Amino acid sequence: VRKGNASQCPEVAEPKVSV
Repeated sequence: VRKGNASQCPEVAEPKVSV
């Protein structure tokens, strides 16, 4: 996840992280 924002990185199949 880039910048800890999975919302901004749909290309990554990782859970949403708010860090």
